[in-house]
Amino acid sequence: MKILELSKIKTYINFAKRSNNIIYGVDDILNSKHLYLVLISNDLSESSKNKLQKYIESKKITYFFLTNTQISEFCNNDSVKVFAITDKNLANAIKVNLLTDVSDGGNLE
Repeated sequence: MKILELSKIKTYINFAKRSNNIIYGVDDILNSKHLYLVLISNDLSESSKNKLQKYIESKKITYFFLTNTQISEFCNNDSVKVFAITDKNLANAIKVNLLTDVSDGGNLE
């Protein structure tokens, strides 16, 4: 991922944090109604990944699989494995920057 896109994505995620438009963890995401983007670590357990993927696909929510390193970098936290953005505009801005480097249908590597 290019430095410029990484910097922009981190900025948008920080905006989401400051405006309380971010949700962490599978259970909280599954219990939320207004989600626009979900970022999932490849290190998430298979059962959690399957449960989450089934839910977000049924709700037609955009999602990306990222490396654990990328998720940690975006959140400045090594323990985060999945998070969601609840603001439509921030989600779209993040998605646009992620899409510049997506190589294979949702996986960013």
